[in-house]
Amino acid sequence: MPVALVVGASRGIGLALVQELLSREDTTVFATVRSAPPPELVESGAKILTLDLTDDAFIAGAAAQVPALDILIVSGAMGEDDKLQTTSPERLLEYLDTNVVGVHRTMRAFLPALRKGTAPQKKVVFISSACGSLEIEVNQTLGFRGPYAVSKAALNMLTVQYHNELVNEGKEDFIVIPLDPGWVDTYMGRLSGDGGMPPAHCAKGIADIVWGLKPEDSAKFLRWNGEKVPW
Repeated sequence: MPVALVVGASRGIGLALVQELLSREDTTVFATVRSAPPPELVESGAKILTLDLTDDAFIAGAAAQVPALDILIVSGAMGEDDKLQTTSPERLLEYLDTNVVGVHRTMRAFLPALRKGTAPQKKVVFISSACGSLEIEVNQTLGFRGPYAVSKAALNMLTVQYHNELVNEGKEDFIVIPLDPGWVDTYMGRLSGDGGMPPAHCAKGIADIVWGLKPEDSAKFLRWNGEKVPW
């Protein structure tokens, strides 16, 4: 009976992931929101927690309510198609605080619960983006660029370093990956235009990947459909 936590579950990919995970047999799902949860989440049967990626107290309060955990998926993020030339240092720090430091805060807070999980392998998925790929972003003119891409590249390195510490050096039973959800029909996705896939379709692909992760997959950069993404 795996226990999963989805951080950033009020809408879009996060909400769809909660619904998909709950459809899997004998899975308990915790879901976090920053404010009032939407009706769909309330009715889903998930255990709802309040968590803000930029607030240590909120994160600690949420972590105290989760005694043991097998799967952690951090989906919350901020993103606009801003240009670096017009992005103030303060604005760039906002991106990094939410998309990188916020993920780090969350991972540190929930590590004790993950270590108490009963699954043979503890699975950690940070929702990243192909925008965080250095190879893909060279000469790129499409999608979110600027500070968003900078923050996702940093998130990818955060993932690798957690792999290094937990899996490679610590020899713990963890699998830690960054995952590109692709172009999805969400608020953020529509900022790049119409035509994104339904969140439910993306969520099923991500859940299938999570269920199938093996130790050798740790630190691989994967797409929602299982393809590898270049670093």
